[in-house]
Amino acid sequence: DSAWVAQHHFHEFEGGLPSPFVLLAQIAALTTRIRLGTGIVTLPMEMPIRVAEDATVLDLVSGGRVELGVGSGGNPEAFAAFGLKDADRRAVFGEKLDELLGALRGEALKGGDHVYPSQPALLDRMWYATFSVDGARAAGKLGMGLLLSRTQPRSKEAPDATLADIQDPMVDAYLAALPAGVAPRILASRSVFAADRRDEAM
Repeated sequence: DSAWVAQHHFHEFEGGLPSPFVLLAQIAALTTRIRLGTGIVTLPMEMPIRVAEDATVLDLVSGGRVELGVGSGGNPEAFAAFGLKDADRRAVFGEKLDELLGALRGEALKGGDHVYPSQPALLDRMWYATFSVDGARAAGKLGMGLLLSRTQPRSKEAPDATLADIQDPMVDAYLAALPAGVAPRILASRSVFAADRRDEAM
């Protein structure tokens, strides 16, 4: 089994969890088997080296249970607080993903240092969240897992499209782009609202 937590800055009604690694460390301390996923870390708002370090430490203290999901998402309004423009999110995501992957591979950072401790095994447990065919293709080329969401937005041209209508072409693009010998990993998320009583949840 796996449990995934989303990162949302500022917006309490979307979860309001800015620090997924801190929460997952506490969950790791209280569990022994469940896999611990970030669904997702909003990479444009983060320093890739710190993501690599935090994910590595969490993976080590949890006994190798981390599933590292990243994406370009987040509320458009939140980007301004980080000195970013929402329109630049995909380009910034691509640059920061390259930095993150390099850090996890143990490549030299600017200045010559390397991420320590090293945990290159995380590279086999990385996930790419996307709402587009191009994003799914990029995930496949990188050999990463593909994170799909129940909250997939509909276009103005097809407001009543089903998840299958939108996501089947994404899955096809992902599978076609996977390097030879790399097993596909596709996850379709479902949200859970935890409460002590049904009336409280409602």
